[in-house]
Amino acid sequence: MYQVAFLPSQFGKVVPWLMLHREELNILVHPETGDDVADHTTHSLWLGEKLELNVEVLRPRTANTKFSRHHSQRWIVLCRANTTC
Repeated sequence: MYQVAFLPSQFGKVVPWLMLHREELNILVHPETGDDVADHTTHSLWLGEKLELNVEVLRPRTANTKFSRHHSQRWIVLCRANTTC
C-alpha cells in the first residue's frame, strides 16, 4: 500500500490520470479536513472496488475532540492491490 498527497488545485489532473492508469489497483481518494472518519467515508471516492475500511482506528480517542471543518489543504490517495484494507 502507498499514499500520495496532492493539493486541491491538482485534483483535476491527478484523479483522471489515476482513473486511466490504475490497472488492478483499488484506490481510495479523500480530502484531509480533520475529520478522519468522514474523510475516509462520506467525503471519499473509490477508483476500482470499494474495500471495507476499519474506521474505528480513525475515531477520536476523546469525546471532546473538535474537528477542523476548514477547506482541505491537500488530498490523499491510498492505493492497494486487490485486498481488503
